[in-house]
Amino acid sequence: MKNNILSIIILMFFANLASAQTANKATKPVYQKVYWFATGIEQKGSDLLLDNPNVVSEIIPIACELPNAYNIGTIFEKFFIDNYAIREGATGVMVYPFLFATLEEAQTKRNTIIDRIKASENSKICDVKKFEYQCN
Repeated sequence: MKNNILSIIILMFFANLASAQTANKATKPVYQKVYWFATGIEQKGSDLLLDNPNVVSEIIPIACELPNAYNIGTIFEKFFIDNYAIREGATGVMVYPFLFATLEEAQTKRNTIIDRIKASENSKICDVKKFEYQCN
């Protein structure tokens, strides 16, 4: 008797789980708007990153189902190489991406990083503009 009741409970659980999963697939994906920017440092051959300009991108809004800062950063690296590297004499950029829930948080963090760069010995900044990201 106990085994029958337990079996019924387990079957009901899996039936509810299956119907919940089916219901979720019928709904539209939830898009979350976030604010992204990246910082980093240019890479110039094998000079051990000494005195290379710091890279700072603009803040861009992104509304994707599951935004991933690392994946966006990878696309940003390609954008930097295609649009800035040759002109700057760089071979690439080491990227540190950030995602924020609000524009104010992103602006505060970006300004803090820029202030820290300007106060350092290596205060050169490569300001990367016009980077865009399209969700998949």
